[in-house]
Amino acid sequence: MEGPNISNVFKRTFYQIAFKFQVTRREASVGCVLALPRPVWDSWQPFLGAPELRRHHDGTWRLLDDHASDPADWIYVFDVTGDPAPDGGPAPIDVRLVIGTDAATLSRAAFDIAPAKAVEHGAGADAVATAIIRRLTSYLPEMLVHGFRSP
Repeated sequence: MEGPNISNVFKRTFYQIAFKFQVTRREASVGCVLALPRPVWDSWQPFLGAPELRRHHDGTWRLLDDHASDPADWIYVFDVTGDPAPDGGPAPIDVRLVIGTDAATLSRAAFDIAPAKAVEHGAGADAVATAIIRRLTSYLPEMLVHGFRSP
């Protein structure tokens, strides 16, 4: 049993973004932009399989093996600078990454690459079974006594 946590937040947010990126994939649309604070982007990494970013010739980035020269969907990853503006206004925003992507690439990262990496993370052991047993034994310690052990 789990309550609200970062993975639940990702699941809700990810679907909305993939949906909007897909809906705007038509001639009548110029695309969609998602602006994420850097800590949120960082928290997404395990759920996307920590995709490799590739620098594009125009200074923007692409996910995985996507080399699209004119993507319609963009993720802007930003930080709010620690110093306030000299005029006393709001602290400036520092855009760290501009990532051109699409719903299909994000979906491949989330639904193909991330699960494959999650299972292989156990270095030969079934990481999913290991995690289930670890969680259950905290509630049912007698499982260890009766021979249920991590693979």
